[in-house]
Amino acid sequence: MRFYSRLRNVSMPEIIRSMRNRDERWTKFLPIYAEKWRDTAINWITLCERLMIVFYEDLEENPIHELTRMVKFLGQPVLPRRIQCAVHLYAPMKGRQDHASQMTFDPYTSEMHGIVDGYITEVNRTLLQKNANPLPVYEKYLLSS
Repeated sequence: MRFYSRLRNVSMPEIIRSMRNRDERWTKFLPIYAEKWRDTAINWITLCERLMIVFYEDLEENPIHELTRMVKFLGQPVLPRRIQCAVHLYAPMKGRQDHASQMTFDPYTSEMHGIVDGYITEVNRTLLQKNANPLPVYEKYLLSS
């Protein structure tokens, strides 16, 4: 959503209103940018010689472990005080207003669900072909189907 707000130069409340009303701005935006997300993800997964996939949920749940994993992947020395510093600097970001809490409705039409679910399936298939874990299940984010 942050990208959408910058792209369209509108505020988060306006975006949420657009999503709630499923107006043309939202219904035209989603298919285009969902496809761009899918294409970008598949290209990165298939074209990178060395690829490390980090899921936001894992980083949020265990930042020290995930940051250590990233530093090792990059071939850099693991310095615990730097890892701790990064975790400390990340903490205030978690305290920002949680826009997801404003999402007390399903912003997707059944057609949009089909599009997004299809793209997720394609990305998961690509991840599994590279022996990577599939995307996390987002059931906790669903309000209703």
